[in-house]
This record gives sequence, structure tokens and C-alpha cells, in this order.
Amino acid sequence: MGVCYKQSKTYQNYPRSITAVHLGNLKTVKLQKYEIPANILLAIAEKEGGEPGQWASNSNDTHDVGAMQFNTAYLQDLSKYDITANDVAKPGCYAYDLAAWHVRQHIINDKGDMWTKAANYHSRTSKYNSKYRADLITRAMKWADWLEKRFIASDTSGQ
Repeated sequence: MGVCYKQSKTYQNYPRSITAVHLGNLKTVKLQKYEIPANILLAIAEKEGGEPGQWASNSNDTHDVGAMQFNTAYLQDLSKYDITANDVAKPGCYAYDLAAWHVRQHIINDKGDMWTKAANYHSRTSKYNSKYRADLITRAMKWADWLEKRFIASDTSGQ
């Protein structure tokens, strides 16, 4: 599968944001429509460490669901769009696509630097966000190196 990169002034600290990455037969991460650096979403996926069908209990009587570990409290807000915990628990790309959309909402609407906004995927509470943020940066840098070594970049900006 080909991979296209799109230059973006929004993410000057990141070499590129990608259209699609195919990782084995497990997941396809589509990111161009959300303009999210692929290394960030891959780092979040690795950090969350979920699996399709997984329901992890939290101390606040909520659950984290599926491959991207969506919290059931957040999913209640999405119920108006007919998005359910069972939807994100299923195998396939849906949970990754929804996670990319969710991260994009943080990037657009939240305050702070890119890393803090991305870490808001986990928590907006400062003490939890800062710990997640620090680990996210390390993982994202690893993924950036991995992507650079494996994929050929092509300009899709049309300029």
C-alpha cells in the first residue's frame, strides 16, 4: 500500500502528517482527513495498549473499551451520534478512525502545546496529563523514526 505525506504548517515540529499507514494485517490508520501526525496516533495506540473486544475497569466505575481504550464516560457523549461502546470494541479500523477524530478535536479546541493537547486523549487533569504526555513524546519520536525508515514520502499538496 502506498503512503502519501502532506506538508502542514500546523505541525512544523513534525516532518509530515500521513494519509495512510498499513501495518501488517491488523490496522490501517487514516489520518489525512484529520491532519494528525501519524506518529502521535501510533504512539497513543501503543500507549493505550488495548485489543479489540477488551473492556478494562477503571477505579471511577467506568471502562476503557477496545483497541484505543475509549472511556465509557466519553462514549456517553457520543451516543447522540449512535456511537456505542460495542462499536469501538469491534475489530477493524473504526476505533482508530474515531480516535483520530477525537485527537483532532483536542488539537482544535484545547489549550496548550501539541503534546498536552494530544495527551488530553487520556486526561485533561494536569497530573495525569503530564505523565501521559512525557511518555507520549518518547513513543511518538520512536514512531517518527520507524515511519521515516519504512515509507517513501510524496508531496500531495498539489503545489
